[in-house]
Amino acid sequence: NGTLVGDVQFSLSGSDAQALVTFIVFFGVGLPLICMITSIMHFNKYRRVRRICRETRLQMQRDLLEMEMLSREEEDEDEEG
Repeated sequence: NGTLVGDVQFSLSGSDAQALVTFIVFFGVGLPLICMITSIMHFNKYRRVRRICRETRLQMQRDLLEMEMLSREEEDEDEEG
């Protein structure tokens, strides 16, 4: 069982209340929202870069295959001619 030593009274002025509400809104709503938006943007960028890399790799493979087919056609023509 505790002993009462004294009491404290707080008087919150208007500017202090406004600062407290701003602090709570910023760290409770604003900052998590900013972090969520940033993470979504990074994830979308990651997906876009991955897609571009895959398309570039496929295009490069197609080009190499086409070059190989052309060289084989030329070899076949040289053997026949």
